[in-house]
Amino acid sequence: MQVRSPPGDDDFQWGQLVLRQPHAVILAIMFLAPKFRSPAMWWIMLVTMFGFYAPFWIGAPFMAELRAPFIGAEIAHLRMAIPAVLGCLLVRRHYFIT
Repeated sequence: MQVRSPPGDDDFQWGQLVLRQPHAVILAIMFLAPKFRSPAMWWIMLVTMFGFYAPFWIGAPFMAELRAPFIGAEIAHLRMAIPAVLGCLLVRRHYFIT
């Protein structure tokens, strides 16, 4: 007899995988071996971050429905985005060495 997971369980696991992929790409680029670092890789990391974090705020000025529902959610968004962007800016000099 085969054991089945609850109906929503597969969707939840798939959603978690999709949400973690940009973070894996960002971390992989951030911790590249020095011989593979280039300005292009840094820009790819920055664009990946923008694609992941921008939807938190991009629609807020235009539609109230797209804003964070309460201040706690906005703080959670900031707690996720600020460390990643700071890390990207801190490692920039290692990718633009001439």
